Amino acid sequence: MRRVVHSRLDASADARPVARRSEWMLPLLAHGPTRAVGGDGNDDGGTVAWIAAGATLHVRCFVPSPLGRGWLLLEGAVGQATLASHEPDEAAVLDVLARRHGQLAVEQVLCGDGVQEMYRAICELRGEKARRIGLRQLLAHACAARDPHCSRALAMFCGLLGDLAGQVALTLGAGGGVVIAGEIVDALGDWFARSPFRRRFEARGRYRDTLRAIPTVVAGRAAQPRLISSS
Repeated sequence: MRRVVHSRLDASADARPVARRSEWMLPLLAHGPTRAVGGDGNDDGGTVAWIAAGATLHVRCFVPSPLGRGWLLLEGAVGQATLASHEPDEAAVLDVLARRHGQLAVEQVLCGDGVQEMYRAICELRGEKARRIGLRQLLAHACAARDPHCSRALAMFCGLLGDLAGQVALTLGAGGGVVIAGEIVDALGDWFARSPFRRRFEARGRYRDTLRAIPTVVAGRAAQPRLISSS
């Protein structure tokens, strides 16, 4: 991790911690609705991971201060880690991308450009010509089941995002939950809840029960963690 910021929460933030898990997340959210996408447990007030996938990928961690006041904000280079998949069809797509770009980093694929590149790689592997469509059209076609290649690219994105989120949750001990933000997931609506995200989030062998208890929620596009300096 590269940066630690001692902060306290802005008391004027619209979102407040509440008891009901359907409303869970977060005192860190300045505004915007959230929706739960799995987890048997409740927010325990512990470490929270924040993953935002849009034009770029951002991963942050909010750790409760040991002094009992405020949070520690940790930012690192998670996105620069090497990306791989044990799913055969995903591995084949990533191989196509690796031949174009060399060793793949997580942030190269889990972003808007990455979704579009996966779509084109899927078409190439199936011997079909990819259509010239932008990210917004690709997402719309996938959610409406108008194009199976778009749907498959988006399912791969969600599965790989679930892999990342599960690894981040275990590495950071994010008992307070994982927030998924960014324009891509926000645009998917209920489609995201039906995607492979949560299954892949929990797919960690002996750590499955640990991850099953960790809540995951989607934050609205406008939601941002709001912190103010404690100094």
